[in-house]
Amino acid sequence: MATQATSTRRASWDLDPAMAEAGPDDLVLAASGDDAEAGLRAAAGLIDARPAPAPARRRCGARSLRAVEADLAIVSVPGEYAALEAHKALGAGMDVLLFSDGVSVEDEVSLKQRAHAWGGW
Repeated sequence: MATQATSTRRASWDLDPAMAEAGPDDLVLAASGDDAEAGLRAAAGLIDARPAPAPARRRCGARSLRAVEADLAIVSVPGEYAALEAHKALGAGMDVLLFSDGVSVEDEVSLKQRAHAWGGW
């Protein structure tokens, strides 16, 4: 992912200038070595390959979170989605480890207040 955390490292790499526009929802593939172009062609071939259709999966919403026996949710998604996923886990009675950057201070306060009111913090 092209997160803020990786942007500092990306600045030191010799990448196409268009990569500077990549954001947390973008996948950045980079290759180096004697034949970097071959590495990128191989990666592109894997991405372009059509896998067999996957079996239908059950959505993991708040209802299904209540059905599991776990009492801890580890949330590691882009910041714009992190607070919502953490609130879902709190609503299912779980403790939350929020490992996402880009979460607003307001969202962090809201999550901590909810957890404190629940008695989990």
